Amino acid sequence: MSIRTYRFRIAVVALFVVLYLLPLGARPMSSPDEYRYGQIPAEMLDGGDWVVPHLDGMPYFEKPVLGYWLNAASMAVFGRNAFAVRLPAAFGAGLMALLVFLLVKIPGRDDSEPALAAMAVLTCRRARRSSASLRRLTVNFATGSTIADKTAIKATTITNSARVKPL
Repeated sequence: MSIRTYRFRIAVVALFVVLYLLPLGARPMSSPDEYRYGQIPAEMLDGGDWVVPHLDGMPYFEKPVLGYWLNAASMAVFGRNAFAVRLPAAFGAGLMALLVFLLVKIPGRDDSEPALAAMAVLTCRRARRSSASLRRLTVNFATGSTIADKTAIKATTITNSARVKPL
């Protein structure tokens, strides 16, 4: 790996830390969504029911349970605070940048272009909101499926081109 590639990778990680991880606990939770995404995992931790999410004792099925599990795990490790509630969403943004990096990366070429694409994703204002939104998980699954499609198409193209014989 060249020094330039190494520097680009370090820059992407540093950008992620500065924009996403450092400000997580800097402000108190504010929107109704953040309180909800903190209360439901807290009830999971208190009640022990990890299958059916509850909000104020009532079953709550608005979002898939995976996001609540991630928030509950974060709260179990870091305590019940704004940092712990927002951490899974921040990691979702980091995962999105990694998936874009892999989508743009071309084997055997310099990593500067994929790193710049990942930085562009990290600096998007919409993605940079430090909230406990679970929407990022859905976007990550969509991006992951796009990468799987690209990989399958690339593998098929390589296989078919190997079969073609020149005249």
